[in-house]
Amino acid sequence: TAWLAFAAAASLALAFGIAQWRRNTVPLQALVVAHVTAPEERAAWGLKQPLPVAEVVAVFRDRGVALAGTPPQGVAYVAKCGVGRWPSVHMVMPEQGQPVSVLYVPGHAGTSPVTFHDESLSGRAATVGDGTLYLLARSDARFDALERAWRDAIEGPAQVASGSH
Repeated sequence: TAWLAFAAAASLALAFGIAQWRRNTVPLQALVVAHVTAPEERAAWGLKQPLPVAEVVAVFRDRGVALAGTPPQGVAYVAKCGVGRWPSVHMVMPEQGQPVSVLYVPGHAGTSPVTFHDESLSGRAATVGDGTLYLLARSDARFDALERAWRDAIEGPAQVASGSH
């Protein structure tokens, strides 16, 4: 029976190791898509009532992100979520009847803006601050404006050149 107990423990350790390896090798973009389309997140896509800006700021602060500017108006859902091993801030913005899921992963700086498509969703990933901002929606029509607004909120408003020396 000692041999059976050892075999069972070894099998369990191997299964756990494989599960950890798979979770760490799945691209973050795929984990983000899976998260925002998960059944438990579907209700957030239909929310329309804007939350107080202070609530959005508080969730970012709880994730260790001090916003340098004011977040965009119209966030109807905000939550601290985990995406794989990455803590994140997940938001939904109704945006003219076409909800946009916005997810910020602090501490995970990606690359230059990347656009992608997954089934019925368009997506964009961009490095903002020290993290990656993901935008997902049925249409990418509002992505440019939303990326600028979130970049201003996270990094601080863009400085306009004054022309004087």
